[in-house]
Amino acid sequence: MSSRLPAIGLGFAVVLANQGGVRLRDEILYRLPARPIALAGAGPSGSFAIALPAAGRVRVVVNGRQEGVFLEVLAPTPGQPFVFSEDGARLAYAARTPRGWQVFFDGQPGPVVTGIQDLQVSRTGTLHTYKATIGVEKRLFVNGAPATGRPLATPVQFDRAERSFAYVIEGPNGQAVVHDGRVVDWERGILHASLQISPDGQRVAYQAVGDSGHVVVVGGRRYGPFDPFPEGADIIFSPDGSRVAAAVMAGGVPSLLEVDSAGTVSRRPTQGLPTAITFSADGRRIAYVESFRGRERVVVDTSPGPWYQGIGSFDDGRRLQSTLGFGPDGKRVSYTASPDGAQWLAVIDGSEGEPWDAIVGPVQFSPDGTRTAFFATRAGVRYAVVDGRRSEGFDDSQRGGTFTQDDRHFLFTARRGRTHHLFVDGRPVAERRQAPRSRFYAGAKGVVQVVTLSEVEGAVMLTTIELP
Repeated sequence: MSSRLPAIGLGFAVVLANQGGVRLRDEILYRLPARPIALAGAGPSGSFAIALPAAGRVRVVVNGRQEGVFLEVLAPTPGQPFVFSEDGARLAYAARTPRGWQVFFDGQPGPVVTGIQDLQVSRTGTLHTYKATIGVEKRLFVNGAPATGRPLATPVQFDRAERSFAYVIEGPNGQAVVHDGRVVDWERGILHASLQISPDGQRVAYQAVGDSGHVVVVGGRRYGPFDPFPEGADIIFSPDGSRVAAAVMAGGVPSLLEVDSAGTVSRRPTQGLPTAITFSADGRRIAYVESFRGRERVVVDTSPGPWYQGIGSFDDGRRLQSTLGFGPDGKRVSYTASPDGAQWLAVIDGSEGEPWDAIVGPVQFSPDGTRTAFFATRAGVRYAVVDGRRSEGFDDSQRGGTFTQDDRHFLFTARRGRTHHLFVDGRPVAERRQAPRSRFYAGAKGVVQVVTLSEVEGAVMLTTIELP
């Protein structure tokens, strides 16, 4: 394993503001010689990576140091070639050299291949994976070394401790799951998106087509047969790994299948195939959405809620997403719903809030679970609604949105007119002429520090916000 990213050297600092006890400090990390092709930042230390044009090639700079000049860099997501670990300490990207394509992890080059897909970095960066083409053969690489089998174009699943991983491979007679290098039983087919790994990495679960029909496989045990699974049918481990829940249908009757760690099975009939299945953090509670004749409702444990025209919310790409979730301690539950298909409201602990033209994203809970926040739109103006109180209005674009670890403050960035602002507790406290590339990180007890990486005035800036 290569070493972690080098620490960055910070430039001069200037205090921008001290408003109501909110103190902001800007530090220049790197002056840009040209407009960047891509810029990414992560982690509370302000790690950053830049792709810059260089005479028809691409120059990559990481934390102010040049790593190389390449023919091109690969963007796993549109416009973004850099994949950081969550803390910003590890970085991977794929670049083409005169010899071919290589993945660079913490600055160290991997094997030369003819093509690269699906670059992933685990939460702490212990594992990084990608699918590579070598001639006409496709292989999965884990930490720079080839893994077992010919992988399908589906994500690799990591366990919580990042010691185990699983993925789907294809063979001449079917498909199989590879779990920590070991091939699990071959199946005629596997629903690729169904593969899940338990938080402790000991078991995998998935939906498959076997010799006996459509089955759910959990820890090597097969349950079924069931009617054919629709694409995207839910299957999920509880966060503590003690339970698996899956949406199934048998004889035309939809139901929720549950399997505990001892292999004990229960099945409850549902109204329509259950969707958006979610567990509380301790695995003791479960919630899901069921549907009937064009209406939807949430069931928490065994208690159904009221029927709505729709449940969920639209993201900025107008894609409907699930918003059903529990609070951190499992005692509270929230979702967003539309009673008439035109207006949307947040439902928190069974109580409906005021109607909005749209709600973007789920309700967020503070770390202690006592506070709530979400983003909503009315008459073309977007607001943050924190504990039922709305912020000052802003244009319909915002990034971030997080409570600090002491539960006292809620932060995000948003555009108002031609400028971008950092909002703290519903009011703007700092201004930018360009959109910040923002992620927020709460600091130590006492002084809460939150950082946002921005391209401002021809420089990469690190903004530190100290909150009262």
